Amino acid sequence: MPEIRYGNYVFRPKPGDPPPDYIAALRESIARDPDGLEAKDFRWNLRDGFSEDDALLTVARSRLGLCEPGTLVVLRQNPSLYLLADARSLAALSKLASREGDSWLEASHTRASILLTVAALEGFINAVYENSDTPHLDTKLRMHPREKWLRAPHAVLPYGGRLWDGERLLYSPGDPIESFVESEEPFKSFSELWTLRNDMVHPRSIERAHACDNIPPLDEIGERYAHTDIPKEFRFWRHQDARRVHRIAWAMIRSLNTFLKNQLSTGLGGAHSIEYSIGHGTNRTGAADSIES
Repeated sequence: MPEIRYGNYVFRPKPGDPPPDYIAALRESIARDPDGLEAKDFRWNLRDGFSEDDALLTVARSRLGLCEPGTLVVLRQNPSLYLLADARSLAALSKLASREGDSWLEASHTRASILLTVAALEGFINAVYENSDTPHLDTKLRMHPREKWLRAPHAVLPYGGRLWDGERLLYSPGDPIESFVESEEPFKSFSELWTLRNDMVHPRSIERAHACDNIPPLDEIGERYAHTDIPKEFRFWRHQDARRVHRIAWAMIRSLNTFLKNQLSTGLGGAHSIEYSIGHGTNRTGAADSIES
């Protein structure tokens, strides 16, 4: 079985059965607090057709991280979250360089931060598709990243079956689906990031002609991108630009999580997650923080 390390955190699902005294205590806890999380999970399992004993055993296994011998344990990784973490660290270094008056280093850290953030956004949406049951996956992965994000709720949500939050039905196939609006934030600024990204990875020389008696200052900032207000010349990028791009990225991720009924918070919301079946159900354990900037 895989062992997951995240900082000092170690998680290893173990084969075995819950101790009888734990089962007894869990049964008492459910009777004592019928609105608690264990009771909700217990009733959820009953609704899925489990007997009372199997439903209780399933809750106990989930709480203790136990799996039945021979169970396939799936490790999922979302490497894009490493890139987002690196981007945030670089934005902090950019701000430090600004405080020290080193505008060259500030711009350098900002460029690296922005490039990593945009790369992470492409990796993140790929992971959303790859970890769903959406049909024609290869075709969808070839779409432009803007299209992937825009279509993701409609491409992913209908194929996950009915979604529950405890006893509350969040989504049933055929329900209306919310998604991004191209002309509204955060998608409008996100879309512009791909123009910025293309300008970064396919740079072209800059040439301007000026009369010798009317040469503008070399530190004069020229054109800016319309929605993000980031200078089009990379040398003028500052730590505020890195933070702005980072905020756009997390606004997109959180919005998508809302559209997908909070499904990103289990699995893709962490850099690592473990998934394994318990009875007829599925247990997911994140080995990193939930979706946070």
